[in-house]
Amino acid sequence: MVYNKFTNQKNPRAFRVYASAAAVLLSVLCVLVSAVILSGCTTEPPYTPEPPCTEPPQASKSVTVVIDIHRFTVDTQQAYLGGVLDYLAAKRGVPFVYQTSSEHGRVIMRLGDLMVIGNVTIWLYASFDDPQWVVLDETRQFEGQTLYLANVVGIDYLPIKDGALYFFTSITVW
Repeated sequence: MVYNKFTNQKNPRAFRVYASAAAVLLSVLCVLVSAVILSGCTTEPPYTPEPPCTEPPQASKSVTVVIDIHRFTVDTQQAYLGGVLDYLAAKRGVPFVYQTSSEHGRVIMRLGDLMVIGNVTIWLYASFDDPQWVVLDETRQFEGQTLYLANVVGIDYLPIKDGALYFFTSITVW
């Protein structure tokens, strides 16, 4: 007969019963925790919000997109900046990686040589001063033009304005 210091008994059978019960309870607890953790997983594709307006393509607009030091002039019928960036990726070979957010649509993770890494993020400035789309208090000068911070909405919601300049740059945030 073996003395069990955990149960203060000299009966090994009682120890086996307690050990078996503890193993069963631990297994049930692991299954419950796994079920709670995996309940948030889904196999559905990420949510892609529709742009706020579904207006038909308009007359061709000429816009300039500056990505760090690279300048692209594009004639487009796209209504939103996301369509222009899709064009630059497909036709001009500009690397374009994004994540989809339920709140903002597509959020840029890499555009050209710009990448979101650590505390470095990509900021977008635009040359038009419509307070619905830009922050009027946050400006930057570029080639004699005043540009306004346009990180208010995602690229699939920011409208294309004829003659506008869209400037992407990286900013280190602390």
